[in-house]
Amino acid sequence: MRRLGLFVLASALCVAGPGCGGGGDGGTFLLVTVERGAAVGAVHTVDLTLVLGSQTKTHTFSEAGGAEIVLPTTAVFSIAMGTGTLTATATARDSAGAALAMGSNFGTIASGETTRLTITLGQVVNPPIDGGVDVDASVTTDGGLAVDGAVMVDAGVLVPAWAAFERIGHDDLANEVSNFNPKIAVSANGDALVTFYDQGTVWARRYVKARDAWDSLIQISDASSSGVNPLVAMDASGNGVVVWYSNNVGGGVFGKRFTASLGWPAGWGTVDPVYAGAAGIQRQSTSLVMTPAGHAVVGVDQNISASSTREGYVVFYEVGQGWRPAIKVSGTTTSCNGTNVGLSTVGTSLRAVAAWYQSDAGRLNVLGSIITYDLTTHAGTAAAPQALEADATLDHLSPRVAMDGSGNAMAIFLQRDSTSSVSHVMSNRLSGGTWAGAAGVDTAGQRASDYAITINATGAGVVVFRQCGNPCAIWARRFAGATFQAPDKLSADENTVSSPEVAIDGAGRALAVWDQNAAAVNSVVASELAPAAGWSAAHALEDDTVNAHNQSSVGLGSMGTGVAAWVRETPAPTMRRKIFGAVYKF
Repeated sequence: MRRLGLFVLASALCVAGPGCGGGGDGGTFLLVTVERGAAVGAVHTVDLTLVLGSQTKTHTFSEAGGAEIVLPTTAVFSIAMGTGTLTATATARDSAGAALAMGSNFGTIASGETTRLTITLGQVVNPPIDGGVDVDASVTTDGGLAVDGAVMVDAGVLVPAWAAFERIGHDDLANEVSNFNPKIAVSANGDALVTFYDQGTVWARRYVKARDAWDSLIQISDASSSGVNPLVAMDASGNGVVVWYSNNVGGGVFGKRFTASLGWPAGWGTVDPVYAGAAGIQRQSTSLVMTPAGHAVVGVDQNISASSTREGYVVFYEVGQGWRPAIKVSGTTTSCNGTNVGLSTVGTSLRAVAAWYQSDAGRLNVLGSIITYDLTTHAGTAAAPQALEADATLDHLSPRVAMDGSGNAMAIFLQRDSTSSVSHVMSNRLSGGTWAGAAGVDTAGQRASDYAITINATGAGVVVFRQCGNPCAIWARRFAGATFQAPDKLSADENTVSSPEVAIDGAGRALAVWDQNAAAVNSVVASELAPAAGWSAAHALEDDTVNAHNQSSVGLGSMGTGVAAWVRETPAPTMRRKIFGAVYKF
């Protein structure tokens, strides 16, 4: 049954790098989705009014030229969610102007609470979102029936699910030779950006939730910035940025920003030199994070070939100011590698946390630095590096950082014994400017590796990793603040499992994907987390038993819409690598 309803979700948002892993601003928004119902014919306009105290927000959903609206469609409203009664009224009109009013009245809602209300003709559905709170709501349907909002009349609640996988990259043989490394970011309104590279050219494509469709694939690099390994991030308004490494002039970092209000592809600006290289100085982007307000930071590794010196830097993007001068974070070391960064807004400043590994006294160590960028003076400073582990005998390397909306951070990294095959995933949490100390994350298996982390604005997060004893499997551990839950096994026992990625939304739902051999070829496998029910059984996102699928990536917007992307390898008649993807619809 197709339904015309009103979907309103109020919560604190986190929008950042893949899966919101990098952190977020505070702030409360309403996401309104209008859906067509069986009792309503062709809908040409929907007028929406939201009232909370002295605040009034209005929006008209319509299509150009008076055409029928392609529903569902969405709008995002910023409302200070103080106490008071929120009233939402929507009126749908057909081509003749005939109207059908739908009214709803919320009870008192406090900032940070989460509720879901769907109204359809003659039916009312008001279940709480996982991890949220229910509120009383008096709703009058078209039949005049008053129903308490805590009662679910219609059992047909929409269930989130993956749509069929589809090609989202090139569809011509000339450009299918070498497509690699898809990355994803999802905005608060459910729109997503996917980027990848082929033969030194960077590409991007947008999924638009309101139309449930993909915009055209476009090239965003130019001849002077041809490059590889693009990274992508989005803010709460659907704006985005892509950065990549270019080997032109020794090697540098370039970027391009997308402004959603200008449309597709007109919203893409010019290529910016984020941190350009120079002769003998190579600069490579390693991580990218964006806040809901549109500020961003890029982690950069710098290599000076003449002195074999490696250093770590961060480069901020400030809305209205552009890309700012690079800030060195790695102190006096000359062997910095893998600068990874998280970002959050704290008052009138941006707080970034960078972590990297370096060689000291014959072993590898992980260090971190807190960087404060003042939005009033438009300048930033990095604190002295601190060791994130105290072990004096083992190697520690390859950190990943994620931040919540309050400026707290969680860093994870690998601990290994260089003389054996033993390795573990470790964590260290930053709270109030103080690191708590390193602690183990993985289970008691022999070898842990291939890990990823995500965290939302409230501090709820997930770490996924590959754990091998005999055989291997993908595991996950949820955490809130400094407290980790018991580990969950996501995959079957299979030595070929690898490269897990994870993303979380504002309600604590999460998506995990990884690569795994099945039916003699590699597949992309997923599991979904509902906080109250736990992780779903692992399942493939594609049903191809001939071609290999790998390099999977996933993003999840703060309101529950997700996207996964990966590479499909077709070996005959010649090797071609194509970008495929699937949308998780909530």
